[in-house]
Amino acid sequence: MAQDAITSREMAELAQQRSAVYAFLSSIFMVLPDQGFVNRLTDGRMGTLLDALSADDVPSDIETGIRLIQGYLTSIQTVPADQVETDLAVERARLLRGIKPGYGPPPPYESVYRGTADNNVSQTLLQVKRAFADAGVSVPESVHEPADYVGLELELMRYLANQEAQAWRAGDEAQARVWLDKQKAFLTDHLALWVPRFADRMAEHAALGFYQGVARITKGFVMSDHAHLVDGVQ
Repeated sequence: MAQDAITSREMAELAQQRSAVYAFLSSIFMVLPDQGFVNRLTDGRMGTLLDALSADDVPSDIETGIRLIQGYLTSIQTVPADQVETDLAVERARLLRGIKPGYGPPPPYESVYRGTADNNVSQTLLQVKRAFADAGVSVPESVHEPADYVGLELELMRYLANQEAQAWRAGDEAQARVWLDKQKAFLTDHLALWVPRFADRMAEHAALGFYQGVARITKGFVMSDHAHLVDGVQ
C-alpha cells in the first residue's frame, strides 16, 4: 500500500491501530495474571479486543489465535476466578520462564533464540539496547527483564508506531517516515528473526487455549506487519 494512495490522517489511524495491537500483545507477556487480569478476560474487554483484531483478510495464524482465545473464554465462564488465575499463572511460568528443559519452551529472549558463535548473547542484547536508545527510550528500572525480552521488544514497537501516528497527525511527514523506518529496521533485524520461532514453540507447549491463541496471534501479527511495512509501504 503506497503512502501517496492514502491521506496522512489514514496513515495516522493505521499506525495507531498497529500500536494498539502491539500494546495488547506486550501486556500479555508483561503483566502477571492476577485478579485484575482475570477480570479483563471475563468482563467483555478481551472479547472487544479480539473483535477489533478480526477482519475479512486476517492472516490464518491470527484467525486461529482469535478462535482459540474465544474458546478459552467460553470454557472459563463457570470456573471460579481464583482457579482461572492460578491456572494462568502456572501456565505462564511454564511457557515464559524457562524453568527447566522439557518443561516448557526456551524462555522468550532474543539472545536465547538467536545467540550463535558469531552473534553471542551479549552482542544480541547490546544490539537490542542500541535500538531502544536510538528510539530515545530505555527499559524502566521497575521492569526486571533484559531489553531482549519478548514483551519489551513488542512494547518498543508499540512506542514507535505511536510516535509515527503522532507525527502524521502533526502533519510532519518527514518525522513520520523516520519513525516508520525505525519500525522496519527493528522488525527486520530483530522481531521477525526470532519471535515466529518462539511463538511456534510456545504454541506447541501451551495447554491452555488462551496461551495457544496468544502465541498464534503474536506470530501472525509480527509476520504480517513486517510484510506490510517492508513490502507494502514505500
